[in-house]
Amino acid sequence: MRFIENIFVSDSIEDINTVIYSLKKNMPVFNIYVICADDKGKCEIMLSSEYLGRFGGWQEKTVCGVASGKKNAYGLFAEMIEYGISQGWKADEIAMNILKE
Repeated sequence: MRFIENIFVSDSIEDINTVIYSLKKNMPVFNIYVICADDKGKCEIMLSSEYLGRFGGWQEKTVCGVASGKKNAYGLFAEMIEYGISQGWKADEIAMNILKE
């Protein structure tokens, strides 16, 4: 499982180190959602168990954000978009630029 260096984390996550450790060991964490991006700029929000089941935790996608609960995941994704806009990035290039940072 790949992570960006400065991962976006929702306020609802109390121990991000344990969450990241578990995900890197391919252990899904209850009610943890990951925000992933691929090198083409496509983003997805999914449960950690879905990510690990679909991609085996290895291929194609890089985790850019981690949130507890679906509502927090969508809120965190909105924060990521706002961050990209504040950096002056075009809306269709935000995911690719986040992966480069």
